[in-house]
Amino acid sequence: MKFTIKVINAISQAAIWHKDQVRKDFEETPYIAHPFSVMLTLLEFTNDEDVLIASLFHDVLEDVNLKLAEIIEKEYGSKVIKIVKALSEDKDPEKQTDAKATWRSRKLGYLEHLKLAPKEVLLISCADKLDNYHTLANTIENYGFNIALKNFNAPLKDQLWFADEIIEIFKNRLHGHPLVNRLSQIINHIKILSNTH
Repeated sequence: MKFTIKVINAISQAAIWHKDQVRKDFEETPYIAHPFSVMLTLLEFTNDEDVLIASLFHDVLEDVNLKLAEIIEKEYGSKVIKIVKALSEDKDPEKQTDAKATWRSRKLGYLEHLKLAPKEVLLISCADKLDNYHTLANTIENYGFNIALKNFNAPLKDQLWFADEIIEIFKNRLHGHPLVNRLSQIINHIKILSNTH
């Protein structure tokens, strides 16, 4: 696909919004690598401009600022902001909360929402989790579990519980989609790693 001006603008905008953030990997990779990777994964399966833009913004509301919803809707349209809101956990990055204490309730809410979400939301969520679990697996292999999980808000057993729950939803709703198969493989790989350490 040839990137449209709108997608190119969204890439730049996402980079600006995430400019002060890093990933939870050992190298502290600039955060923009994640939404960009999610978008590139989705390019294999869709040319829908709104889906690609929403994938770039999928963490903006929960990790940067809820107020950016107005800008997203104004600049990129109602479909994009609906998808982004559907992908966002129930948290306000401007408010101080105990992320570890609220982790399970936020994940349960996210799971319930996915059970009824449109296909576009499911595809972005699946690509998002695929990139997250790939990063986790690579960090485990290179640095071990202690370093890989030190910045996470839940222990490995809880992370794997969430992985099992979300993969079941994707299997039921996306019916053999290649992204689901890839996600299932990387989750199984992490489980194998956890049994060998």
